[in-house]
Amino acid sequence: MIHWRFARCAFLLATLLGCLASAQDAYRDSWFTFVITDVADDETAGTPIDLSHLNPQPAGAHGYLRADGERVVDGRGQTVRLYGTNICDYHPMPPKEDAPQVARRLKQFGINFIRLHYFDFAKAPAGILNADMQTLNPEKLDQFDWLIANLKENGIYVDINLHVCRPYPNMPEGTHRFGKGIDFIHEPYIESQKRYARDLIGHRNPYTGLTYAEDPAIAIIEINNENTVFSIWTRLAALPEEFSKPIQERWNHWLVKKYGTTDKLRQAWNSETQGELGPALLPNGDFSQGTDVWHFEHVKPGEATAAVVEDAELDRYLRWTVTKQGGADWHLQFYNSNLPVEHGKKYALTFKARCTDATPKKLAIRMMMQRDPWKDAGGSATFLIGNTWREYSLNSTIDNPDAIPLRLNFSANNQLATFEIADVSLREGTYAVKGLYDGETLEAANVPLVGDSACVPRTLDFLTFLIDAEGEYVQTMRRVLKDELGYPGMVHCSQASYGGLAGYLRESRHSDLIDMHNYPCHPSVATDEQGRRIHRVHNESLVAKAFGRFENAALWRVPGMPFVMTEFDVNPPNDHASENFPLLALMAAYQGWSGFAEYSWYNFQDNKHGHDRIRSHYATTGHAGQMAFVPAMALLYRQGLVKEAKEPLELRWADAELAGEFIANPWYDLKRIFGRLAGENSDVWRRRVSSRLVEGAAESSIVGSSGKDASHIVSDTGEILFDRRNDGEEFLQVNAPAARLLIGYVGGRDFTIGDVALSVKTGTHRNYANIALVALDEKPIAASRRVLLTAVSRVENKYQQWDEKRTTIGPKWSEGPTMAEPVPLTITLPGSGWRASTLSGKGQVMAKVPMQGNALNSAPEHETVWYLFEKD
Repeated sequence: MIHWRFARCAFLLATLLGCLASAQDAYRDSWFTFVITDVADDETAGTPIDLSHLNPQPAGAHGYLRADGERVVDGRGQTVRLYGTNICDYHPMPPKEDAPQVARRLKQFGINFIRLHYFDFAKAPAGILNADMQTLNPEKLDQFDWLIANLKENGIYVDINLHVCRPYPNMPEGTHRFGKGIDFIHEPYIESQKRYARDLIGHRNPYTGLTYAEDPAIAIIEINNENTVFSIWTRLAALPEEFSKPIQERWNHWLVKKYGTTDKLRQAWNSETQGELGPALLPNGDFSQGTDVWHFEHVKPGEATAAVVEDAELDRYLRWTVTKQGGADWHLQFYNSNLPVEHGKKYALTFKARCTDATPKKLAIRMMMQRDPWKDAGGSATFLIGNTWREYSLNSTIDNPDAIPLRLNFSANNQLATFEIADVSLREGTYAVKGLYDGETLEAANVPLVGDSACVPRTLDFLTFLIDAEGEYVQTMRRVLKDELGYPGMVHCSQASYGGLAGYLRESRHSDLIDMHNYPCHPSVATDEQGRRIHRVHNESLVAKAFGRFENAALWRVPGMPFVMTEFDVNPPNDHASENFPLLALMAAYQGWSGFAEYSWYNFQDNKHGHDRIRSHYATTGHAGQMAFVPAMALLYRQGLVKEAKEPLELRWADAELAGEFIANPWYDLKRIFGRLAGENSDVWRRRVSSRLVEGAAESSIVGSSGKDASHIVSDTGEILFDRRNDGEEFLQVNAPAARLLIGYVGGRDFTIGDVALSVKTGTHRNYANIALVALDEKPIAASRRVLLTAVSRVENKYQQWDEKRTTIGPKWSEGPTMAEPVPLTITLPGSGWRASTLSGKGQVMAKVPMQGNALNSAPEHETVWYLFEKD
């Protein structure tokens, strides 16, 4: 029997919690339920937003797609713009009864391109692999075949990813769990990839009668997602011998081809002469005063100990032991601050070190700013420290024109290790850094792999060797796909930014197109006060404070090659997540990209289809705000409703960049060169941008810069305008004949965009709205007979609750269905005779809406994000 006092307390507690939840949900009182279905049925066919006419024939009906300069064309030479999304994890192998409805719905949305991604993540029945995680499971492969056959029938081209996350046998400790980096250079892992490619691309689809190599619906094959050997280049020397020895043999063979003899190699690597060194500048570099003036930063959960040890030979040294890893590379470090160094002068750093562990470990050295922007100031290297004492050295020229205080920083790169360090010395001048040590010869083929970036000519040679090795890897895989299996379609290795400048070289030299990924507001994993795993988002608009990251990605276009972006997302629960398709489609249209695939249609949603709520930070289905713009942006991009940029802007980078900062930081990339040259990334909305390696050029340059800042941007076509002059009032508008867009903090203001007037009322969160008016018949708005209006602000699950800062919704998604915030709007169309209707989440006409002449007043009771305007 329950005691009445206990029952009363429980009732009061439940009432209190209910009131708190109701208070948090009260702001949605005026919102309306709106769910956009992701599967086709009888009610989704033939609606005003059914764009099936854009895919009139099966994919590949006119032959394989191919690169033609910067365009992708079919067998007739006609341009094809790839408008699409990703289908990930379980979903490329959907239940066979679901595949036709999924593919048909994609066609109805105007999608003609699907990237099949991340399906190699698990053994069946989740992923496509057998229990050995190497071979394909017949049942799941059959479901994969059936989906592709349905996509093809619905006019949807396919991008197949070969390696995303499939592990390899016997992966060495400390390497990525997906085998990233090592699988570009370790021959057994390359053989594994070749077998997998033969098994999948050489497999005959029983529903098409073609192998994937023979099927022109397969538009692109991607060899290895988000991967580069440069992610682990300093660790190669520390790998177990079965991995490092074959790489060392290749390295020595490469050196023989370049230098021929040890004497010539020694001349190249040991030619640096020592200049006169000034007095010691670093206080307590010999640890004679214990750890005085040295600062130890051990951020939880990371833990480390530091003690000075007396030694008969070295007098004393610092023993620094990392006992528990932190949450990031910089969480375990120590430093000596306020260095007495000057901008433009050369300095020599030397120290002795060893690592008592059985295997060498990385020790990162940086001469860096000790306040924002926390950049390197010209001196950095990563040393691989072995278990015997050795002297290490580094020369650097200080780049610190603003005289920001600097510090000498030692970092364990979040490794568990014990480092012993002695005789740290910093002096003005140049030290003769050795590259080739006694006993190391080409004749004995024992020149070791490079684990640091201190000797410039040696490091440059090693990085060049790895650039060549990446090229050989790509060519090996291309031979399997093209020569052995006979695939004539487009192949690329990975995303161009992976490997920094080396990634640019790999893709521009060995791939058929350039691919990039970009997440301007990517969620970060964190822990809340209760210790639960949560995701935090950068909850800002790409028009306002999130501006710039997306624009930087556009710099990777290579002149004369097609450019695609196969991953992009404004990840929910961002209040501005609806910008996903509009900003991506607009950029792609203006820049004349060949295609894109936003990330992603389905992503870890329990292999279900037919979603009524948001369930993933990476899935579009279930998010009515993101899905709402898919039809309008399909028309804008695929029909070319926005003009392409006319004036070129080209970043021309020189070979010298590879011998510069790239040596210390192989992630040094085009964005950093562009920024160093005072490039303005807002020019991506003013010019047609690209980047070119100019071999033999003395220095890098930018040709075609506007010289304007990002506060007010007008495209060279005059159709695109960004007004970013006032904080909290930023907006983007597009004025094209058949398309008008207005995105940003626009509430409480009136806008005239061409012959369309918009008066946006206050009431939405931060006065934010995302509005698109697009003709369904390609005609100018005034001449069109059918126009689609899409108007979105926030979209959330019914019981979604934010934290106070609106950066996280906690450890799990709330229950649905999705609710949409009304956008209070008056829109006035040109001409006369317009009629208005509301559309349902399936695209069906729900009800007629009265107009005041040519003006429509939106209202919450309309319960829609889609309005259809028609006239006779």
